[in-house]
Amino acid sequence: MSLRNLHLSLSLALLSSLFIVKTCAVSEDVSEDGCLGETENPNVNFASKVTYSFVRGNIAAEVLALKKSGCRVRSVWMMARHGSRYPTDLEGSFIWNWLPRLKEEILEAHEMGSGSLCQKTLELLKSWTGEEFSSSRGMQLFDTGRKEMKGLGVRMRAALPHFFTEDALNRRVLIWSTNTSRTIDTAKVFLKGFSPSEDLEKNITVKTSDQILEFPDKCHKYSKTVFQGQRMPAFEQYLRGPEVQSVVDRVSQRIAVSVNLKQVGTMYNTCRYYKVMEPQKKSVWCAVFSKEDLKVLEYGEDLFLYHHHGYAFNITFEQACPVVKDIIQLFRNQNETSAFYFTHLETVMKVMTRFGFFNDSVPLSHTERDANRLWRTSRFGGFGSNLALLLTQCGREGWTVNTYINERKAPLPECTFPTGCPWPRFLQLYGQYEVCPFDDLCENENPCVDCQPDHLHLLRNILKEL
Repeated sequence: MSLRNLHLSLSLALLSSLFIVKTCAVSEDVSEDGCLGETENPNVNFASKVTYSFVRGNIAAEVLALKKSGCRVRSVWMMARHGSRYPTDLEGSFIWNWLPRLKEEILEAHEMGSGSLCQKTLELLKSWTGEEFSSSRGMQLFDTGRKEMKGLGVRMRAALPHFFTEDALNRRVLIWSTNTSRTIDTAKVFLKGFSPSEDLEKNITVKTSDQILEFPDKCHKYSKTVFQGQRMPAFEQYLRGPEVQSVVDRVSQRIAVSVNLKQVGTMYNTCRYYKVMEPQKKSVWCAVFSKEDLKVLEYGEDLFLYHHHGYAFNITFEQACPVVKDIIQLFRNQNETSAFYFTHLETVMKVMTRFGFFNDSVPLSHTERDANRLWRTSRFGGFGSNLALLLTQCGREGWTVNTYINERKAPLPECTFPTGCPWPRFLQLYGQYEVCPFDDLCENENPCVDCQPDHLHLLRNILKEL
């Protein structure tokens, strides 16, 4: 196994199988016919693998409300994660190579009178083949992802038609993407939403190792601090605790097959991928988990993402200063220019953190789960997640900045005026980052563009594959 695949394998087990440390009786959530996972309100909170349609607002309606309040949009800056996608090749191999065997073992066990899956679930299981993941489509966009990101473009066009005239698109609109097929394709379908009859692909600029779109890849201090720390991270303490084994035991008992941590993670990921591929259909692999199980898994990934993209370390959000600098410089022009950037989860989430969103007063802990926590990534970190800042001119208020997350109004935590954050206050809060000594901040003493990444860089790079 290659070094990259080894770290992908270890991380798959790590990311997908984190469990909450909480000693309490777990009640099973079943429908009237006794089927686990078949309740009227199925779980859709799947952390970094939530489909966009479950969490989005409507930017067109938001901008209309802004216009009615007397504000005119003068500039737009938006950064978005790519749309929902197929599993990585490694994840796909786990699904294809192991789950068919597990399927037969589960069916055989239930025929012998063991297990507690209901008949409807067993019928779904009998018809399941997994052929959707049998070929190599590693990380290509699902059709769902394409439709959702095209819809985002449609609503953005409806909200701000004057930004998407032919002249604006050719001269005053930046469309950037990282150099991956899933981000480039997301940019393409987003532009299709602007104008289905026009070929706008020529407007996309593909960036490689860019300091705005992929700054975590270029920050040595981030790698050193997050991946080489001596203390055991909270999410690792989850894996070592008895609660982890208790969840594995419950799933094993439910399906009447003894499974381990990594195998439970594979079932969980499969459940999530089917839910983003076909959001309205029931997935047999979701039915092996109770609602409480899924809440536990969601929190576990929240804890992991908090460690890597949240508030566990200051350098995580400090390194986002090139992005803040870019926003300020774009807005200073006040000439109806706009920028749309398509990148990965690790970048989008760190920028949200830089602006102070979802910062709980009490840090996330491995000892207690707060059901009312702000850092709930199902709401802001799924596929297609995006942050938009609009420079607006609002009558007596003058120039303001309005912020939106997933097309819903999300006032800056330190500046919550109804018509947006006044431009002088915005500069007071964030203008300092317009001076951004990135290499000094990241302790890049010998910046190296062509160096071969060590194992820590490999581990870090898989985070964008979440």
